[in-house]
Amino acid sequence: MTKPTLNIVLAGHTSHGKSTLVGRLFVDLGLVDAGAIQRLRKHAEAAGKPSAYLAFFTDTSLASREQGLTIETTVHKLETEGRRLSIIDTPGRKDYVKNMISGAAMADAAILVVAGAIAPQTKEHLVLLQTFGIKHLIVAVNKMDSAGFSRDKFEACRREIEALLKTLAYQPEGGSPFIPISANEGDNVVKRSPRMPWYTGPVLFEALESIPAPERPDNLPLRVPVLRVFNIPGTGAVITGMVATGTVRPGDKAAIAPYSGDKAALVEVGSIEWHHNKVEMASAGDDVGILLGNAEKGFLPRLVKKGAVLGPAADPPRPVRRFKAELRVIDHPSRITAGYGPYLHVHQAAMPCIIEGILQALTPSGEPKKDASLASGETGIAWIRPSRPLVIEAFASIPQLGRFVLRDSGTVAAGTCLETEA
Repeated sequence: MTKPTLNIVLAGHTSHGKSTLVGRLFVDLGLVDAGAIQRLRKHAEAAGKPSAYLAFFTDTSLASREQGLTIETTVHKLETEGRRLSIIDTPGRKDYVKNMISGAAMADAAILVVAGAIAPQTKEHLVLLQTFGIKHLIVAVNKMDSAGFSRDKFEACRREIEALLKTLAYQPEGGSPFIPISANEGDNVVKRSPRMPWYTGPVLFEALESIPAPERPDNLPLRVPVLRVFNIPGTGAVITGMVATGTVRPGDKAAIAPYSGDKAALVEVGSIEWHHNKVEMASAGDDVGILLGNAEKGFLPRLVKKGAVLGPAADPPRPVRRFKAELRVIDHPSRITAGYGPYLHVHQAAMPCIIEGILQALTPSGEPKKDASLASGETGIAWIRPSRPLVIEAFASIPQLGRFVLRDSGTVAAGTCLETEA
């Protein structure tokens, strides 16, 4: 692609205005025509939620519109003079954190949307952004219209978020700009608000444009974690996902793993699309659709699941049955010991797992512990066995596929893969 791509994920508690903000951004940039806006208004009125028409820009499913909340992760392209942006809208409700993780795993930077004060998912989403190595963070303090555009209320929210970032030891590069906005009214999203003259910093779109283009690991082996799989009659199988590392071109010989257990399936890259536009090459950071052609005999697209990984046939991704990891316990009600069975999230893959054994345990101050258990704030080395084969890479080799999260009723731990066993 000729322009650098930047992937931006929206994070924050449910009903704090993430989807409305995405709709407002696209509408105010003139990327949604009058007819489409009118249709959104009609759909919102028919659903009994006339004020939610901007959110319907991203919440296109019937379930999302009827319930008035985001369920699926959606990606929307936005192209400026100097770059391509993929805006990733994610759910804020606790029940759909797994879908938020899918979005965070694809992102280079994030917008944390906060409506006045910290809510339960605000903290968990920040933990997930930190875990997946997101280095650039914008904090959008939303619903300033409901707060009377008060500077005091904005500053109170800012102090609260800054304290939380300090508690988490999360230090985004270049600091985190705090921007008072009203997604519903359009204040400080694309256009500067005359109702908050006390704010002199960048509006949200300016802050997005100022995020530096990330360095891409194009020199590493190709790895594309699969987000979705489609079997299009008359066309063939299409996988979608973000290129995590390396580059891919039409005609490349490739392999997808795991496929039907711990096997790999051989395929050929037929064509590549970036948001419905054909491209001749995709590289790390590009969110693409890949048409699979000339697959091995008997290939069944339905056996390729979310979380499988595409790579070169000459250096294919290899499913593992267990891995050794460095583990940091974030929030657990008691202690993590051998036999504990949380839910494992790695890039787009999610499944139950078992902590087979804890090899080393350290206190928060770094002192070795006598017992093989881990409590909140402690770190250690452990063997983890997923419930089925998955692709995870040693963090030292391919960091983009080496981070993971463990969840139970919430996010209990995070870590990096040290080594794998097939």
